[in-house]
Amino acid sequence: MGMNARGAGIRDDLKRRLGIPVNQLVGKTLTAPEAFLLSRLAGGPMQVGNMVMICPFPPYEVLTILARFVAEGTLK
Repeated sequence: MGMNARGAGIRDDLKRRLGIPVNQLVGKTLTAPEAFLLSRLAGGPMQVGNMVMICPFPPYEVLTILARFVAEGTLK
């Protein structure tokens, strides 16, 4: 996908949180992994490593999604 997770600051020990109000996600079309990750982050900040561990999707896919969300401003 051309998105480098490490280059986007996606380290296991970093905590990420939503960078936008949750109501801005209403009506947005999301893939299952995207929706899963955002639903967990709606409850508050989480460490990247924990998100990778609890997500039932491949770690590379999770990190790629997180990197994209950080680049878009969806996550901080």
